Amino acid sequence: MNSWSAGVAAILAFPLALQPLLAQQAPPQSPAEPPAPAVGDGLYSDAAKRLVAEAAIAAGQDLTAELALMCRKQPPPRVPNRPAAEGAAAPAPRPPRPQPLLHAPNRVFDNVYHFGTSQVGATVIRTSAGLILIDTLMTAANAEHLLVAGMAREGLHVRDIKYVVLTHAHGDHHGGLTYLRSLNPAIRAAMSADDWAYSRAPFYMPDGSLDPAPKPVWQKGDISYADTLRLKLGGTTIHLVKTPGHTPGTSGLLYNVTVNGRQETVMQWGGGQPQNADYSLATVETFFAAAKASRPSILWSSHNGPDFSAKAAQVQPGSPNPFVWGQEKIGRYIAVVTLCKRAVAAG
Repeated sequence: MNSWSAGVAAILAFPLALQPLLAQQAPPQSPAEPPAPAVGDGLYSDAAKRLVAEAAIAAGQDLTAELALMCRKQPPPRVPNRPAAEGAAAPAPRPPRPQPLLHAPNRVFDNVYHFGTSQVGATVIRTSAGLILIDTLMTAANAEHLLVAGMAREGLHVRDIKYVVLTHAHGDHHGGLTYLRSLNPAIRAAMSADDWAYSRAPFYMPDGSLDPAPKPVWQKGDISYADTLRLKLGGTTIHLVKTPGHTPGTSGLLYNVTVNGRQETVMQWGGGQPQNADYSLATVETFFAAAKASRPSILWSSHNGPDFSAKAAQVQPGSPNPFVWGQEKIGRYIAVVTLCKRAVAAG
């Protein structure tokens, strides 16, 4: 077992008997304690409290926000894909709401670029054999004006896209595929078999209106997989692991990138968040088992949040990259999520 894996294992196996002693060492509401009352909110059993205490130790001082978010009961999953009530007039497809743009710079790692809005984005990986695109934004207009135009500014071209990896079958992730294929018909799309099937049915928004995003259309050469897939292009390998919950075939991703000339591994949750109630503990542990073997140092998402542009502006060649957490911190993050999921399961 390598030192990184051993560290994660030690956190997850932290002796429960030591927790009361540790709790006595700090006064209530000390900076070392997790935020209250969110941490452990709604968890009552002794087993759950012990797991939350272990998660707090793993969180340290720099993962307290993640601890507060994950170590509490989540609302039950929203019933998805439900049309307007019987007898009620179905709302017209709702046009996408305007979203603030993510400003340049778009280059986040040596060979990785991110384009989109403060709500959702698409990631481009440059390899020696062409480009891999992860997700496509929601509409043809998004793909044209945000993705393709942004790529052109960075010297990247749609004609060089070899693969489009779709993390899951929601419109804000696959809606631009048809437009991209109008510019490059040779693009091969990869998505789990369950989500290819899911994408063929109508999808309804929470208000009962139809999703306005164009549907992805299977074409010869596209890729479907049952549980896992390893996709290779040039020096990049993307390992996809199905993590059902957000959709039937949502997939998490693990892939290598280059940062200041050094190889790093990205861990990307495919849709939603692992603490959400629609993800089972078993699903989360399955993905994290694959992640630990890859020793990731970067946490990534297609929903990178409103502070993305500020971080992107700090990216400078040769300087520490603000998106790189490091293997030790990602290991503790995995421990926090896993322990919190176990705590919620214990009640």
